Amino acid sequence: MGARLVGSCILLIAMSNGVSAQTTAYQPLGTWVDPSTAATASWQAQLADASERSSTGVPPSTRPQLAGLRPRSVELLEDALLRKHPKLLKYSPEQARLLITRRYYKAPGPLRGYMAEAVFVDRNPEWHYVERANAPQHDVYRRIPGRQPPWNGQVKYHDSLDPALYARDMVADYRADEFFIPDDHVESTKAYLQAQERRLRARGDMVEAERVRRDYERLRPIKATSGEIRAATREAALSVATEQRAVYMPLGAALVLSLVPISVDWANGNITYDRAFYHAVRAANLVGVGVGTDKLLGSIGQGAFRGTARGNLIVGTAMAITETSWLLYEYGWQSAFTQSDFYEKAACGVSTMVLSIPAYVEATALAFEFGPWALAIGMGASLVAGTVGCLAGQTATYQLIEVFAPEMHRREEWEKIGRAKDKLNHAIDESRTLQ
Repeated sequence: MGARLVGSCILLIAMSNGVSAQTTAYQPLGTWVDPSTAATASWQAQLADASERSSTGVPPSTRPQLAGLRPRSVELLEDALLRKHPKLLKYSPEQARLLITRRYYKAPGPLRGYMAEAVFVDRNPEWHYVERANAPQHDVYRRIPGRQPPWNGQVKYHDSLDPALYARDMVADYRADEFFIPDDHVESTKAYLQAQERRLRARGDMVEAERVRRDYERLRPIKATSGEIRAATREAALSVATEQRAVYMPLGAALVLSLVPISVDWANGNITYDRAFYHAVRAANLVGVGVGTDKLLGSIGQGAFRGTARGNLIVGTAMAITETSWLLYEYGWQSAFTQSDFYEKAACGVSTMVLSIPAYVEATALAFEFGPWALAIGMGASLVAGTVGCLAGQTATYQLIEVFAPEMHRREEWEKIGRAKDKLNHAIDESRTLQ
């Protein structure tokens, strides 16, 4: 009943928008059209289009369909892959993003070819993707007024600047009305075709010379250089990989926050079974909060926030709050605010988050070309940066307390002296008893 009521309300809104305060609408020859019928038909068409997009994942339009959630390079390449391999990717944008990183490491060339097509369509609004992804010799088309068949084009990309490669492609794709290649490859390819035409005419092969002349005339720039296409492909793959590996970032930060206190306890001779168990539970809790927050981000905006600066800030803040709660528990809640150790360890946690998370992100980006090794490099950088940040935060906090609240240090020193004195007196009393 509720669903029907909601549906009726939506239909009424659509109908009111379609009517636009008019009571009647007329077509040629005086044919009267009920406004509610027209609005309903328009609304149903929109629903069908949205249903097709959500159920298949394949954009129904011949122009790129971008949600605006991720970097433009990611969404352009994702859109292109879903058009080319809808069944292989099971009509899933997530599977398309997985394919981006997998192919980038194994065979980046074809991936750059898809990006070249996507960039071309994006920068040339009059051109559209062909409706059939497997259409022979045609990648794109545009309409010309007064011409019934569409004007077709083929987009090609090669890492190599060898014009002979493009010349061979043009022979194979002879049906395309226009042939698009990276801007910085156009002049050398045209020079190669001109030289080839001159040789053919000098040899008397006029038929082949005319074919080469036609290839020369249909050669066009993509409106993007090969360097821009490679950079866009790398940016897309790096963004997707960062999103996929975002879950490992809180693990590195949690290891730092757990290893540093254990190291301090070990150095002070305070490492006991109870302390070790406490640190283990604390580490597990921090990892759980970090991973849980990351999973929560994965359910928002199709997971587009994962691995971004905003997403990392949210994960880091959640872990910092959890770390502070453990410190408050450890130091007796309200009494914690009267102890300098609490402030020093809290500063350690904040400094760890501030340095370890950016270090992980930057290290994985720099080591991106190393594939799976990038993850290990990022984790190592996170541990080193987090440890340095922790020690620096503790030292800075100690100095600040020494300047602004020296009595806190003096009181704690007297308390330590008193505890040491009590232990010494207790040892003396025990020795006297034994005597």
